[in-house]
Amino acid sequence: MKKTVLAAALLASVNASAMQLDLDNKYVGASMHIVDYDIGIWDLDNSIGFGGVVGVPFKGLTNAGLPEQINLSAEAGFIYLGSSEFDGTSNELTGYSMLGAGKLGFSFNEQASIHAKLGLNYLSLDSDYYDDSEMNILYGIGGEFKLNQQLSVEANYTVFGEVDVIDVSSMNAGVNYKF
Repeated sequence: MKKTVLAAALLASVNASAMQLDLDNKYVGASMHIVDYDIGIWDLDNSIGFGGVVGVPFKGLTNAGLPEQINLSAEAGFIYLGSSEFDGTSNELTGYSMLGAGKLGFSFNEQASIHAKLGLNYLSLDSDYYDDSEMNILYGIGGEFKLNQQLSVEANYTVFGEVDVIDVSSMNAGVNYKF
């Protein structure tokens, strides 16, 4: 048993040391969001939000035993989730998100890929009668299409989590620039 644990730890350390941040391919992104605030009995209109991310891919994944179609990035960002009115009132709900996530992708070819995101998200919501924030698990799925070596477009569906009884999610489209 001890030999198995030692062998697994050694293999994990070799694989982890093979993966490093690829600072030559870092990127920034900007996105527009259609945000859904779900409170159950309240009918809120979708809001329009915007956001930005910075990301850094990992290199050396094939050295760690992963196929060359797999890619992994670390992202950090801020998203303004827009404002939405409660049905029949002048009370608006406004929110924002600060996030850190891992982005695991699969490339079909040189241009098209799909990905999943998983990370932590500080979600804050505010209205005339409500002000709360919580740390949540963020998750989502999406796809990306490279227009050239530096520029790509992507679309995502992201679940930001819940604050009290309010669930927040969005569909977004954005542009990434690699530098």
